[in-house]
Amino acid sequence: MFRKSITYFFWLSVVASLTNSFTLKNDIIGDVFFILIPVLLAADLGLKFLWKQKPREAETGGDGNSEKENLFAEVPLEQRPNFKEWSVQHHGRTIRVINWYSLRRLVGAAHLFIDGVEVDSSRTMRHSPKKPLLVSGNVKVFFSGAFSVKAAVVDGEELIYQDDLSLADKIANKFLYFG
Repeated sequence: MFRKSITYFFWLSVVASLTNSFTLKNDIIGDVFFILIPVLLAADLGLKFLWKQKPREAETGGDGNSEKENLFAEVPLEQRPNFKEWSVQHHGRTIRVINWYSLRRLVGAAHLFIDGVEVDSSRTMRHSPKKPLLVSGNVKVFFSGAFSVKAAVVDGEELIYQDDLSLADKIANKFLYFG
């Protein structure tokens, strides 16, 4: 997400600079973009070459447990950093979703429980709010949020739970996620 944000700001700066060149013709704004655009371009290219995503299997040794995650292995789910839980009753089933993460360690997980049984989990730290992160049968869980994690639970085509999205959440969903 960070790398895509840099790319987004680079192209936004290019468009703003061109707009300034053809309409406003403000020298101060032009000078700022004269410095900002090469810096963002260098950051974007540098991150593309340096920030290679490891395949999940290579990162975790294939067993789903990364070295970073072992730091939290002894900590109960409810006591992990940034722990958040959602629970909903639907058609006689209890659907429970748990999410936690540590930005300091860059580790986290999301879990989907149906009637007390874990049916899906994910350890990804980035995802698109347009795609479900957790899936079990007809139950799909979507995550989004700019400053805090928000969840939506869908059963088939029926939305059974959704957190309210703030303006910042909606803007982030619209402009920061390309996948």
